[in-house]
Amino acid sequence: VVVAAALLIAPLCTKSSLSSLRSLCVASVASVLLVGIILGIKAVTGGHDHTIVVINPDKSSRILDIAISVSLLPASFSKALYVFPMFGISFLCHFNALPTHQELLRPTRQRVKRVLVLCLGLTTVLYIFVGVSGYVWAGRSTCGNILLNFARNDGLVAVGRGALGLVLMLNLPLLLQPSRNALFR
Repeated sequence: VVVAAALLIAPLCTKSSLSSLRSLCVASVASVLLVGIILGIKAVTGGHDHTIVVINPDKSSRILDIAISVSLLPASFSKALYVFPMFGISFLCHFNALPTHQELLRPTRQRVKRVLVLCLGLTTVLYIFVGVSGYVWAGRSTCGNILLNFARNDGLVAVGRGALGLVLMLNLPLLLQPSRNALFR
């Protein structure tokens, strides 16, 4: 599977501009939206006491009965600090800002600002929605990857896992293209 994915994505890694990869952006966003919708459906339909699966770091799993309780504040200050690196990485798009500016038609400061605010605003809303949905579903037992809190035989979540795999695969050319251009300029 990995070799097939690499062969499928390799030609896209040689594209010379971000605009030639715009269909990948659309597919990636659609895949992330699909994962968000699936998590939202699961959170709404599982909004009562239910059973979740927790995958441990050693790959063993355990099943927990969850009683829904929402805590708006972290248990400790150190747990609150733990999330900041994740937020930083999730908004790590600064190296695409200048190439995006170059590829806009009539690139003005106002248009670039509008594109950045729109992209980061939509990303923020999506992250909040996915985060809240995951927390409503699994509470304090939420795994680092919320999809690990669902049974392996859950068909709807299997679609979400496939969509997440597609996002990761399709983002590789979007990350390599600016890096390659910076290296060879």
